Amino acid sequence: MTVASRSSSGVPRRPAIYVRISDDREGNQLGIRRQEKECRDRTDRLGWPEALTYSDPSISASSGALRPGYMALLDAIRSGDVDGLAVWHVDRLYRRPIELESLIDLLERQPGFPIVTVTAGDIDVSTASGRLNARILVSVAKGEIERSSERLRAKHRELAREGKLGSGGGHRPFGFGEDRITHRPAEANEIRKAVASILAGASINSVRRDWARREVKTPVGGFWNHTPIRNMLTSPRVAGLREHNGSLTKAVWDPIISPEDRDRLLAVLATRKAGLSPETTARKYLLASMLVCGLCHKKMIGRTRTDGSGRLSYLCVRDATTGNCGKMRVVADPLHKLVTEMVFAVAEDPARARTLAKETRVAPALQMARNAVAADEARLTELAQIWADGEITRTEWITAREKIEDRLQQNRKLVAASDIPTGPVLTDAHMLRSAWEQFDLSQKRAVIRKLVVRVTINPTRKGPRFNPERVAVEWRI
Repeated sequence: MTVASRSSSGVPRRPAIYVRISDDREGNQLGIRRQEKECRDRTDRLGWPEALTYSDPSISASSGALRPGYMALLDAIRSGDVDGLAVWHVDRLYRRPIELESLIDLLERQPGFPIVTVTAGDIDVSTASGRLNARILVSVAKGEIERSSERLRAKHRELAREGKLGSGGGHRPFGFGEDRITHRPAEANEIRKAVASILAGASINSVRRDWARREVKTPVGGFWNHTPIRNMLTSPRVAGLREHNGSLTKAVWDPIISPEDRDRLLAVLATRKAGLSPETTARKYLLASMLVCGLCHKKMIGRTRTDGSGRLSYLCVRDATTGNCGKMRVVADPLHKLVTEMVFAVAEDPARARTLAKETRVAPALQMARNAVAADEARLTELAQIWADGEITRTEWITAREKIEDRLQQNRKLVAASDIPTGPVLTDAHMLRSAWEQFDLSQKRAVIRKLVVRVTINPTRKGPRFNPERVAVEWRI
């Protein structure tokens, strides 16, 4: 190890300057440059030679994050390449007692190593009184960090209680403007349609494919993936809720979807994750599994002609084991158009619209399940806080959490199992018509299955290739 020798006057021959700021949001390092200038003014007055600068822009010393500039400085001190140090204030150098003790241990092998500051006097860790002074300063710095953290937490709690925005950065949320409060109508409409289609039975992947096809982009201009879509649609924000440490309060901004639809969406997605989705197999045809032969009352299947025309028909395939008669066939295209128009008519019929509205009234058992879900989510938050405060052990926390989560899962299944068509797409005829051509096959099937029990294809007399009078729809309402 080559140790730098000091002049007879004690002036370092190879000094260093260390500068740091915790948050350089604009990235222009103005704070760093100001610190360095004042440190150089200080070393010039002391008669020190030109100093080498080590810096850590936008890195907090109290977080424990790795500071490359500081680590390089320690290596230079350890190797003897640096024999003096200037800093703006000691809290730029360290803000945790453990870091000070490590520095003291290192400088014990570098006798007479001077540390000077611009605003806090000089530090001499070679003497007991100097070390005591340094420890007092770091304790004061740590106390200020803790008080600042308490003030910040109190501020966030107050903002959350009032439903106001926090101070977080990053890009704007999808559905909202740059102020994070005003809705962007086109994006908000995409959110409502996506939630409605998922509640009706569609998948998140079908939403992703639809958005990719129509180039519905993220706020930063990229294409959506499955997890970001899920997180965005289920976020408290889109339901007009403000979240803080797991607790929810009514926000100052208007909701894009209702809190009830968010609860139902969470329950539906939780049920699907558990493998309980009502439609687990992919379908290639719009009315597959919904058509029934009017003669034998057995299911009809979709089949594409093999002559290269791509024309689709539904037919009853003769099968002695199932009892299918094999005597019924219907062309698919006009049937699809007919059933689709009948679905639109349901949404446009005032009497049926009133029935749909009545169907959305929450049954007592369902409301109890929703209340239980909300209560258990609050208990999980409270339990986490109790453990964080050291009032219970980790084992006690895990045991209690498992009991609550088991109960929570059961109630979420009950909520998800309810067959209430709450999605706006089912009760707004204009929205349904405008959104229909943008839906993929699974989304269209999901809407039809919510309204239709079965479609029976009856025999017909000789005449037109497709006779609408053959078609009998059994509705769920």
